[in-house]
Amino acid sequence: MTNREVNVMKNCFKSVLVFLLCAVMLVSCGGDDDLEICFHEWEEKVSDEALYASATCRSAAQYYSTCKKCGAFGAPFTHGEPSDHSYSDIVDSKLLVSPATCSHGAVYYKSCEFCGKVGSETFTDSQTLSHNYIEKATKDTHAEAATCEHPNLYYLSCEKCGALSDQTFEFGPSLKHKDTHGDDVCDYCDKPMKVWLEDTPVDNITDKHEFEKN
Repeated sequence: MTNREVNVMKNCFKSVLVFLLCAVMLVSCGGDDDLEICFHEWEEKVSDEALYASATCRSAAQYYSTCKKCGAFGAPFTHGEPSDHSYSDIVDSKLLVSPATCSHGAVYYKSCEFCGKVGSETFTDSQTLSHNYIEKATKDTHAEAATCEHPNLYYLSCEKCGALSDQTFEFGPSLKHKDTHGDDVCDYCDKPMKVWLEDTPVDNITDKHEFEKN
């Protein structure tokens, strides 16, 4: 194929493309029974219906041009000025202010969702760390007073924030049995106070309670 033939084919292709573009620009202004061809007269009319793209911090808003005759939309045009930054809650390690703990989530700077500019305001993420519960016997963790059956009970507590767990642990000695009524029954647990050692071999005595005589 010669260069002349190539150029002829290019020109034919351009002619067909122009024809197609012109055909696209022609629309029906009437109903199906009354078909009319509109030679559009475009105007740059700003309206919500003709909005093509909202304004951002990077670019102004864009609207479709509108035909004065039939109201069809054409090529978009730019109108106005770029908007202010739109700061959003975006979780990004580069924006970290303080890491998460067991009592609160990580804190981040807000950033523009369009250009990434870092703002001065912060937000707190909802994700927190798990508590690390330990055995710490204090008045704040005390759950139940000691009896003759068990020592004082304390709640497990988080070593970082002090939050209490539902689980408990024993700490310290239990109380001695006590009989103030002289009925040989413990005032606290209602268990018999007497132990008949002569009827029980020493090796088989397993009662761990310490008895308090009147």
